[in-house]
Amino acid sequence: MTVYKLVTRNTIEENILKLQESKRLLAEQIVTEGTLSFASLTREDIMNMV
Repeated sequence: MTVYKLVTRNTIEENILKLQESKRLLAEQIVTEGTLSFASLTREDIMNMV
């Protein structure tokens, strides 16, 4: 079975998916790779995690 998720451009749904992806990548860098220190986080990065 193949499932396709269709998302319309410039919608709230698209923005939520982008935010989820950026949070996932940020968490991956912090937790698994350990390549990102908390000192290097910007205010924007921290606010995006909330």
